[in-house]
Amino acid sequence: MNAPASPRGSDRGSIRPNAALSHQDADALASAIRRGSLGDFTARSGFAACLMALLDARGWRGTQRSLSEALPHFASDLNLASLRNVLADLNFKTIERPIKKGEILDPRLMPCLYLDDQGNPSALSVNEQGIFEIFAGDDNVWRILDKPLEAGLVILITEIPTDQDAPRPEHNWTRAILRRMRPRIMRLLGMTFLLNLLALVGPLFIMVVYDQVVASGSPRLLVPLVIGVGLAALIELITRIFRGKSIAFMSGRLEFIISRSVFRQILSLPITRTESAPLSGQISRIREFDSMRDIFMGTLVTVLLELPFIGVFLLVIALLAGWLVLIPFVMIGVFILMGAIALPSLKRSVARTSNQRSRQYRFLVEFVTNLRTIREAGAGERWSDRYREMSATTSLEQFRNGQIAFTLQSLSQLIMMIAGGGTIVYGVILVIGGTLTAGGLIAVMALVWRILAPIQNLFLTLTRAEQISMTVGHLDQLMQLRGEQTRHHSGGIIRQWAGAIDFTRVSFRYRPNTDPALLGISFKADPGEMIAIMGSNGSGKSTILRLIAGLYEAQAGQVSIDGLDVRQIDPQELRQQIAYVPQNCHVFHGTLAQNLRFSNPVVSEREIEDACRKAGLWDEITRLPDGLETRFGDQTVWQLNAGFRQRISLARAYLRDAQLILLDEPAQALDDAGDQALVQMIQNLRGEKTIIMVSHRPSHIRLADRVLHLEKGILIAEGAPEQSLSRSEGKFL
Repeated sequence: MNAPASPRGSDRGSIRPNAALSHQDADALASAIRRGSLGDFTARSGFAACLMALLDARGWRGTQRSLSEALPHFASDLNLASLRNVLADLNFKTIERPIKKGEILDPRLMPCLYLDDQGNPSALSVNEQGIFEIFAGDDNVWRILDKPLEAGLVILITEIPTDQDAPRPEHNWTRAILRRMRPRIMRLLGMTFLLNLLALVGPLFIMVVYDQVVASGSPRLLVPLVIGVGLAALIELITRIFRGKSIAFMSGRLEFIISRSVFRQILSLPITRTESAPLSGQISRIREFDSMRDIFMGTLVTVLLELPFIGVFLLVIALLAGWLVLIPFVMIGVFILMGAIALPSLKRSVARTSNQRSRQYRFLVEFVTNLRTIREAGAGERWSDRYREMSATTSLEQFRNGQIAFTLQSLSQLIMMIAGGGTIVYGVILVIGGTLTAGGLIAVMALVWRILAPIQNLFLTLTRAEQISMTVGHLDQLMQLRGEQTRHHSGGIIRQWAGAIDFTRVSFRYRPNTDPALLGISFKADPGEMIAIMGSNGSGKSTILRLIAGLYEAQAGQVSIDGLDVRQIDPQELRQQIAYVPQNCHVFHGTLAQNLRFSNPVVSEREIEDACRKAGLWDEITRLPDGLETRFGDQTVWQLNAGFRQRISLARAYLRDAQLILLDEPAQALDDAGDQALVQMIQNLRGEKTIIMVSHRPSHIRLADRVLHLEKGILIAEGAPEQSLSRSEGKFL
């Protein structure tokens, strides 16, 4: 583009601030979008640059955090699919539409994304004067569009109304997803109907050849017939290619929707639902959902598409051979009867096999997770014996399942042979009687096989169909569960918290058959106050922090923050306004900078360095080979010493910059230097932030304004640090 850069008006180039945001937050978001960088995200690719330009042009209203969380894990090099996924997370719907060379787009469709015939992205918009502008991803400048667009593709962007944002549980979630794909399914049915009509060409060609060409002895009739059959074969090939592409697209789309929805649903479930199931069981169930893509891949989908058009072939047989059509009718009935007889035992076999496979998979996950402990205990032989026994049981169930499948296969072959024999015998009688020609008999025979083939395939895939049916049932059950984010909707209001906490006769137990973890707890914490919680193991100290963070709900009493019951606060908003330092720091796959941004994805590198210095972490980071860009994987995480990981937690707490800080045994893995950094952190934040700390160390407890002493879930004492420490009679020294 050689046109001069377009001057952007103050209104045109600004971001309309969310009413819930402060002016400072809105200005920071607008600045980040215009410069094309946010946290560790920098618009390096053309698509990434266009994303920021499109948000700018739309005057997107949101927060820096919501934009950062919508971006992929390694986000700087976006492609088209990633860009559309980011826009979907920001509640935008994208529709692609091809355009011709020189086509003039409706200004009401602006802004949109334009891709030329080489796939190079640009953003299109209209300024206040009604002049089209283009933003090329390679030079990051808006320019006046001074020449017609080349042929290419535009991605239209529309905002989804807010009343459609909240997901609603569906009684049959899978069916609702398939309804969204109805247009493509109807196109698939249309293509399958055409293929079935073309499938009539072969049998009818054979009939004409035998009855007309051979009987007349004139090969001249064969030439137009061959041309017609060749044309039909070409159309069939093209149709099958397009149908295959459509099926592949639907399979990939279905897999994406299901995997993404399942992941989000699990994240939205209350923690009590996920903690009650073993980790291996949850992974096994997620893997089971991945098999849903098989609905649109393989034999089953083809069979389901072919079944509605069996009537076409039955009608042709009836026209050619009259009552001979009863033979395929009867055989279809036999297949249905045999399927109904076999289905109960098949269901039991599939259920047993599925349960045994899940059990074996859970065992393997537990084995791999605890491999070091097993070796340290010298228990490898015992675990090997357990696995051998489990494998034998799984193999036996698979044998029984396979035995049923082979029995069904043998029966289906017998039915097909009877159908073929019956067709020939009755057809010969009709030929002798002059009702049917020899060519007609061959054509009818081909049509009978064409009718019974999808029925046989469906019969043979009963095992797979039953497995898919079970998976669909499990998926629908999961998606019907009410997630915690949908319980209360905050309407996008971002509150400014003061940090006042109030427990009023709070009781909680983890399971109905266990003793209460907390019983009738009442206390208050004023804004800026620091409270230390002490007590023996299992006395309920960590439970108090989890109730404040909304990870659990009190079964009796009330937990309030700034006068609001935590059950009335959106859990996501609540947790984003709390800095929580757990007993054990979890480091995720990615760079160290990404792990530090886990608590606040929009912080700059300067802020990260400052937080690391305060946490006593920066000197160790500078000794790493790549500094903040050092990447950790699943195995390298455990090579980090516990003190280093715990200081990462402290740095995260600094970066969160929350008004309420929860510290759960923060010093248990720290060395002297790390402990000094923790003490300095507490001293710096005292009076400014509300701090609730669980600790056994007297030196930390003395930093508090007040101390709560718990025993067996009961608050037995509350007072000044020295009084509480002397009352404990040195128990925690």
